[in-house]
Amino acid sequence: MTQTKEVYMRKHLYAAYWINPRGDHLPVPIHHISVVIDHPEVFNLTREHVLAVYEKYGEKIGLEGRAREEIMLDLLKKGWIRLRENPKKHCWKCQVWRFTDREHSLIGTWVRHMTEQVNGFEHYALEIIDTREQTRTLFSMKE
Repeated sequence: MTQTKEVYMRKHLYAAYWINPRGDHLPVPIHHISVVIDHPEVFNLTREHVLAVYEKYGEKIGLEGRAREEIMLDLLKKGWIRLRENPKKHCWKCQVWRFTDREHSLIGTWVRHMTEQVNGFEHYALEIIDTREQTRTLFSMKE
């Protein structure tokens, strides 16, 4: 049974998320690429496109290799934001194409939402990874 886009996009608490260009928070149960493969329409992609990228690199679909990297970079360039918790470091990693005021605002909205939902969330750190500039900046959730 396939989930509809609306059912999938319900907000849940997970250890990883996508934030779409409009600011919606999409939960990631395990791997970011798995969500893209299972729900390409949410990312304005088609299953055929995703399969073609994997085929281009001769990789099995779902493998975290060069095809995954191309798909993820393409989404980041289109304004998607990728988040993953690192519980050992008490930190969330946030990958963007460029860290501009727009991304700052979208991430800030996500932080406020999570702070309301998760006790102690404000004590985590947030590492922003600017993929284009190849920089990493560490923030507290309170900033």
